[in-house]
Amino acid sequence: MKSDRPSLTSPALQALLAVGAGICTYWVLASELAIRRVREFAQPLGLDNAYFLQRTWQAAFLDAPQRTLLATETGEGLIAGRHFEPILALIVPLVRAAPSMETLLVFQVGLIGFGAVGAYRIGTSLGLDRPVSVLLSWTWLALPGVWAMGTLDFRTFSLAAPLVVCALAALLETRLILGAVLLLLAATCREEVALLYLLAAPALAWQGRVKKDFRPAWVVAGVGVAWTALVVVLHSEDWGFIQPGELVVQTYDSLGGPGASRALEMLYGQIGGNLALAVIAPLTSLGILATWLSAGAMQALLNATAVHIFAVAIALMAWVHALFLARIGGFLQTRLPTHSRHALRASAGLLFVCTFMGNAHIRMPTPIDEPDAWQLIRKIPTTSAVLTQSRYSPALATRPEIYVSDDWKDEEGISKLIERVEWVLLPERHNWLPRLEDEGFRWLESKGGVVLLQGPQRLVTPGHLTPE
Repeated sequence: MKSDRPSLTSPALQALLAVGAGICTYWVLASELAIRRVREFAQPLGLDNAYFLQRTWQAAFLDAPQRTLLATETGEGLIAGRHFEPILALIVPLVRAAPSMETLLVFQVGLIGFGAVGAYRIGTSLGLDRPVSVLLSWTWLALPGVWAMGTLDFRTFSLAAPLVVCALAALLETRLILGAVLLLLAATCREEVALLYLLAAPALAWQGRVKKDFRPAWVVAGVGVAWTALVVVLHSEDWGFIQPGELVVQTYDSLGGPGASRALEMLYGQIGGNLALAVIAPLTSLGILATWLSAGAMQALLNATAVHIFAVAIALMAWVHALFLARIGGFLQTRLPTHSRHALRASAGLLFVCTFMGNAHIRMPTPIDEPDAWQLIRKIPTTSAVLTQSRYSPALATRPEIYVSDDWKDEEGISKLIERVEWVLLPERHNWLPRLEDEGFRWLESKGGVVLLQGPQRLVTPGHLTPE
């Protein structure tokens, strides 16, 4: 009797195993790199990482969360933060099980890697054979932006990239309910996501013109408009850096301003030479163009680590890759019908190799060089309020209260901070150490250029350490 179980020689199973091998390889290597940056205090946006960890940690362990990272001079801020990110609620159980920055980053790397499944399915939905589709999934995993999003910092915006890829794959296969669910899940990552992937609708409409099936386009447009309207109504008072009414004006201004060239430079850094492929699929590239313009509009945010802004653009590159190879396949079929299949596979392999070789983030694991500052961090009680610098804040975020200030200017705010903390961890040459010593803080130990001080107050009430 024949078994219904798939054989290891089945082409479909072999293809899925190859995609899974790519995901696992990415997960292992990228997770190691992300963890290394945490352990070596090398994350570019330390304060933002501490914010996400403290927000999820307090939601998991405290009855009344009190985030103290946003307004750093006074330690006062809203627990909901500046953006609408319901996706964080799904991460709280993970943080409760393993409360550390590494938990957030390993989860992020794993979810981003899962976008390779969507890239593979996009390829097969466009008629490409399984080996080419596998190479497409690997190519997406090899993009510099995929590695940068996964390893530099934790950002909810980055979590949207794999969800958008998988949503597009489902819609191209006319699995509308699954596509809508994934689009909604991606929209929960941050308020701008739905507005950006909304411009994938024209490409879906164009692709559905042959069979006159415009349902995928309507799903994208419907979810994008509905979610954006919901966010504006419910969250407009606490909107992030750009008010909805200002987005169009600032985007228009960015076309001739310094933000546009900077945004294009950063987009090239995440996509590399693959950006040239966008001209092959102009309608599909509308979302990439929208991401670039939005990044230009957010000039104040642009810096060397603002990779997450391009999450939707990086997601859409999976579709651009597939369309690019599909067009090459059609050309080869007419010119080289006998050898077209092998030539197309060679083209897909070359695309992967060029993308891989152009990614400066990929590296093999090496031993982690843990700084001496960790010895001081381990001496600070977990229930004590602590003042530190942005660089060290992720290592101290799993506690009820942590205050971060790199540029103290407000005298009243400084006085409040000094009253609220018991421990201080700062560089040895920090210009506020004399002030702290004058206030009664005493040096306990110094290691690796970092000093640990203890204040005169003893604040021991668990869960809320600030004096009433």
